[in-house]
Amino acid sequence: MEKAEGKDLYSQIDDLAKKGRITETLRQMAQRIRLLGNKGSHGDFSDINDTLQPKDADDALTFMRHFLDHVYVLPAQLN
Repeated sequence: MEKAEGKDLYSQIDDLAKKGRITETLRQMAQRIRLLGNKGSHGDFSDINDTLQPKDADDALTFMRHFLDHVYVLPAQLN
């Protein structure tokens, strides 16, 4: 576990970037995925607009695979 610090997911994602565990690009994408999740979970609580398409879900899954590879898989393979 990465033990990201922060009171919410927004802060925890930024903490991972601050600690160098994820790149700035991964941080930005993770924040977008967070907003997509908020839209799905809470309706209008996020700033993602109403033009979401099924491709957005596919893109989110693709990103999450890259994120998990970067944070967990690749470091484990190096060890």
